[in-house]
Amino acid sequence: MLVRPRGVPIPTTLAAVVSASELHCSIPNCPNQAAEWHHVKHRSKFKGDLRNRSINAYISKQVPVCKQHHNLISNGKYDGPSLRKLKGYTPDSFE
Repeated sequence: MLVRPRGVPIPTTLAAVVSASELHCSIPNCPNQAAEWHHVKHRSKFKGDLRNRSINAYISKQVPVCKQHHNLISNGKYDGPSLRKLKGYTPDSFE
């Protein structure tokens, strides 16, 4: 039996509000346009049921990064400034 979720799905990134490609990469001295949102706190670290994790992922600080930096960050090879110290965004940033 196929189970289909009801209601409107909760977004987990700020892409529902603004495309990351509308912003510049948050990494200092990077001339590239951002391509993706990166969660400063990894989504797997959020606790609770799926709904609560989705809400927390959506409202948590995210930084827009280019594809190159996102790959470095995701592969554990990023050695630049702390992502926690970079300017980040939450849904409130766009109200």
